[in-house]
Amino acid sequence: MYALHTYEVRLFFSFLFFPFVTFFIGNIYIQAFPNFSSFLFFILFLFFLFYTCSQNIQATLL
Repeated sequence: MYALHTYEVRLFFSFLFFPFVTFFIGNIYIQAFPNFSSFLFFILFLFFLFYTCSQNIQATLL
C-alpha cells in the first residue's frame, strides 16, 4: 500500500482542496483586496497554509 506521508500524496491533497478553499474564502475577502497583486499574494498564502495543515493532518494519521 502506498504510504500516506509521501510528498506526492500531500501535494495531491493540497491541490485537491485548494480551489475550494480559495473559492469560498476568496469570495469573502474579495472586497478587502481590490488590488489584484495583493489578492494573488493572499491566494498564495492560503495555499502554503493549507499545505502545511495537510502535512500536519497526514502526520497525525500515521
